[in-house]
Amino acid sequence: MLTDFISAGQEEFPMILADLEKQLWQKDIIVEGCALLPELVMKTKKPEERVLYLVPSKEFQRETYAKRAWVKGILEQTSNPKRAWENWQTRDELYATYVKEQARAFSFPLLNIDGTLSPEDVYDWARAFID
Repeated sequence: MLTDFISAGQEEFPMILADLEKQLWQKDIIVEGCALLPELVMKTKKPEERVLYLVPSKEFQRETYAKRAWVKGILEQTSNPKRAWENWQTRDELYATYVKEQARAFSFPLLNIDGTLSPEDVYDWARAFID
């Protein structure tokens, strides 16, 4: 599942770049999404562009996804919702580890989101790399 998810991100990345090219008139653009793999970003990043990563902890990921109303509907479409949930969360945990390792390898600033920081604290952390 992890390999397929990474491949999907690799396939989606050129479409994200194409969408961003349409926004070049804007001074600052914030881009978010799981297809923004550090290795792909590093290959296309311009020197003046700043890149940082916010990646959820295992516990935060599970807690926040469990609260999303649409998750239950997806899981109910499976033959074994409990197993599907565990597979989904395990895949996302492995993916988070993969992204963290890549972000560190390319020296991108990285913040582990675990729910202990307020949204304002996260904003301040990110802002420190932008200003």
